[in-house]
Amino acid sequence: MVLYRVQRFLKILPALVSINL
Repeated sequence: MVLYRVQRFLKILPALVSINL
């Protein structure tokens, strides 16, 4: 399902943001 992909993306997003900062 699409929600599964979105959930994974939201789970990874904070890690990517912290790396950029």
